[in-house]
Amino acid sequence: LMPHGKRNQAGVAFYKDVIKATKENGMQPLVTLYHWDLPAGLDWREKSVVDAYVKYADLVFSEFIDHVDDFITFNEPWVFCKLGYQLGIHAPGVKSTADDLKCGHHVLLAHGKAVKLFRSKYQRKGKRIGITLNHEWRVPHNPSDPKDVTRTQGAIDSQLGWFADPIYLGDYPKTLKARWGKKMPVFTPAEKELLKGSSDFFGLNMYTTLYESHEDGSSYERFSVPIGPEAASIWLYPAPFGVAQLLKYVQNRYNPPSIIITENGVSAVNEEYMPNPRKQKITLKDSFRLTYYSEYIRQVAVAVVHYGAKVEGYFAWSMMDNLEWADGYDKRFGLQYVDFDAPERPRYMKESAKYLGTLIPSVRAQIDTCKLSTQ
Repeated sequence: LMPHGKRNQAGVAFYKDVIKATKENGMQPLVTLYHWDLPAGLDWREKSVVDAYVKYADLVFSEFIDHVDDFITFNEPWVFCKLGYQLGIHAPGVKSTADDLKCGHHVLLAHGKAVKLFRSKYQRKGKRIGITLNHEWRVPHNPSDPKDVTRTQGAIDSQLGWFADPIYLGDYPKTLKARWGKKMPVFTPAEKELLKGSSDFFGLNMYTTLYESHEDGSSYERFSVPIGPEAASIWLYPAPFGVAQLLKYVQNRYNPPSIIITENGVSAVNEEYMPNPRKQKITLKDSFRLTYYSEYIRQVAVAVVHYGAKVEGYFAWSMMDNLEWADGYDKRFGLQYVDFDAPERPRYMKESAKYLGTLIPSVRAQIDTCKLSTQ
């Protein structure tokens, strides 16, 4: 939309066509302004990126406010700050805790200023803006050990609370301030006011759950037993109980007006070797993914009925197989198989896609009648 800081009419027209087609097919678009694609001349360590982002947001709002009701400022800031500035896995490949914290701080300020602009210049009835945060739910390795319990809360604060606390409560968690000391950036009173209440809904991405031990750190195993079956992605072990507990936590701690699960899904083991339907004319059976969605969506319903979580929407990740960043095309999350070897990239529906079409109305009916056990 803004190569070299200037409006690109071709880009604007492209996205308007996408949004139009989406709505014509009975879908409601939820537009994300930033999903990790930072222009090469900008850097989240520099405060100047904040104003550059707000300028970009102004363009997006001005062009699309008449076509879109809901906007998301950022998708998973914890990931692109942590992987880009502390772990050095993603661009720009930096390994620095101080830079990681600067990244998060500037993202929050950019979010707050963009929301202020939206509400002062573009707000009208039915239009909303929020942010999407990711979190792997955490449970103590030993629930009877106070040190494990303390570490668990610290892990939640370090991932979810790092961004959610300023946006909903007005400042960073005390645990982060104590942990990082002078490395932790500080908000001015005006910045705290800018951030508090700056999201009309809580966008939440959730895939898995981790154990926390004060001795061994974070792990997907306890006593050599995995928390769930192995998925294709090394960071993903299905543990459906975690999504209900996470939703309960978000509702109780932050009390958002509503919650939208903006990503939830799984990559199945060996699916990269799935028979090519273009050549073999078969129905693609993905029972692992089908089970994942069945169990996770049921736990979302448990959170709604039994814990009072104000969940208004759910997005499966993803509609089709896609580029999974550093994992390339090998890890397939899609409800539709994409033949990446064919120039036209044909798509083929998997069993899980058809199953979701019957599962969601069924669970919705159970929620409406409140006939849902917690088991």
